[in-house]
Amino acid sequence: MEISGISVGLIAVGSTLLGVIITSIFSLVSTHLTQKSEERKHNRSLVMQIGFDYWKEHVELAKEETRRSGKGAFIPPPEAYIIFMLKLSEELLSTDLNIEEIEKRLRSATEVYDRVIEVTAERDATRRASSATREPRSQ
Repeated sequence: MEISGISVGLIAVGSTLLGVIITSIFSLVSTHLTQKSEERKHNRSLVMQIGFDYWKEHVELAKEETRRSGKGAFIPPPEAYIIFMLKLSEELLSTDLNIEEIEKRLRSATEVYDRVIEVTAERDATRRASSATREPRSQ
């Protein structure tokens, strides 16, 4: 069986087109995944900044309350605010929401926030106890 020049040409063109199509599909998938990754990274950065700003606002409110009342106010550490905002954004972005879902997801984020406060308080108490038992450095 003899293959004509036109058949060889068509096979070459077909192979080239198939290669271009396959390469384009992989390129589109790669671009899409990169874009989603960048979007997640940007959103996480934004949420972390919002959490930190929320903490700073509470610090200022606590300072004002301390000046006014003369009593110190408890302010959770910044990581509590940041983790709360991360969890809240994750909860709120995960599905379609109605008022019941919002309440449920807000409760879930608040439980995480409360637990972070407990863990950081335990950590800080351990650090204080550890530093109190250390001998002072000689100079």
